Amino acid sequence: MQQNLKRTGFKDFDFVRVVRLLLVGSLLSVYAASPAVSAETHTFEAKAAGFILDGQSDVLANPSDSHDTLIFAAEIRGHTDKFVLKFRKPAS
Repeated sequence: MQQNLKRTGFKDFDFVRVVRLLLVGSLLSVYAASPAVSAETHTFEAKAAGFILDGQSDVLANPSDSHDTLIFAAEIRGHTDKFVLKFRKPAS
């Protein structure tokens, strides 16, 4: 079963609540535009809540994104530099 958790900002997302809701072995995928909140920050917060980093990908990376334009600006929208992280809820 796939569930999409929508949010408006990182501060609204609570990894602790999510880890409590998921069954052991469940996966959580996070993708976000850099550098709004870094992959390191997401990883730190998720691990602190009890998740294990199970994989990551730069498949959505865009090296030509200079990170100096707002992600919703017309000239960059849909072409921002992004990252993908996969977390797993462990057995304990």
